[in-house]
Amino acid sequence: MSSYFTMWSMLTIMAVGAAADPLVHGNALDVIRAAYPSDPIKSDALHRCAQIDGDFSRFSAHDRELCYQAMLRDTQQASSRAAAWRPIPPPHITPQPPAGR
Repeated sequence: MSSYFTMWSMLTIMAVGAAADPLVHGNALDVIRAAYPSDPIKSDALHRCAQIDGDFSRFSAHDRELCYQAMLRDTQQASSRAAAWRPIPPPHITPQPPAGR
């Protein structure tokens, strides 16, 4: 029973600390907007970072910046590789005229 109470006490303290930090150190609305961006690419990056890293906090500016650096760099590299890709037909396939002509 003691460990159960301790666990919930720690979770409560962490939740209050996470909620109070933006109120003490800045504008809470700006923090929420930064944590949940309207840009779908950034939003997806934060979602993927949260799935990969259990310690990731989208409310931390440092964590968000590291996430964007890692995830958006990968996205940009993938899109530049896709833009450079051109389909090349296999050399042994040549168009044949229709039969009977």
